[in-house]
Amino acid sequence: MNNIWYKASIVILIYIIIITNVNQCTQNNKNKLVYENILNNTIKKVKEKNGTISSITNVIQDNNTKTLLALKANDSTIKYLQDEIRRNKNMLKDIGSSIAVIISSTTFSESNSSIISKIDSIKKGNTIYYYPTYTSKSKDTTWINYDIVADKDNVDLKLKVKNKYSVIIGTEKISFFKRNTVVKVNNQNPYTDVKELKAFQIKDERKINRIGLGLQVGYGITLKGFSPYVGFGINFKII
Repeated sequence: MNNIWYKASIVILIYIIIITNVNQCTQNNKNKLVYENILNNTIKKVKEKNGTISSITNVIQDNNTKTLLALKANDSTIKYLQDEIRRNKNMLKDIGSSIAVIISSTTFSESNSSIISKIDSIKKGNTIYYYPTYTSKSKDTTWINYDIVADKDNVDLKLKVKNKYSVIIGTEKISFFKRNTVVKVNNQNPYTDVKELKAFQIKDERKINRIGLGLQVGYGITLKGFSPYVGFGINFKII
């Protein structure tokens, strides 16, 4: 009997080593996939029917945040995403929880006239010097609103930029049977362009495996009759 349980202990130890190595390989493959997802995460620009531009890119997905946070990334946007995940970790636990970081720039150029709002005069000896103050206002006050006041000593600029975003995390059809999870950002401001876009989502990667390999220890009928046994077996899950 002791010999049987000794053999059983050896088999169990071998089984644990195998499972550990398999799990490590699985984790390494997952890390590789995350890296590939990030490196290939380019932004696609789509012009909508209303004339605005949408930015679309793939969503990084995993069943937890550990893999992404462990990445040693040089990309500043990935680092920004990692920082935001750490800062909001309590909100990124449930399946479907998502976070997106958006970096955009606004480029605006306009030729505009100015008016003289006032004139200061200074007399030096027999000479009078006149110093006008110029003001100018933006033509398009919907998205870019500025006021400029300039005199001989200073230029004062008051600028207000309005952005109107919509952010969608959903699926996009890439083939007849396959859909891909993407993030789509649309900004109504025609002067603003999305330069960087990264998104992460908690995904349920668990799968129901009907057939599996498992360790079996028990007492039953063997070639020697009723006796304890240990070994590997194929299991089939009905429910």
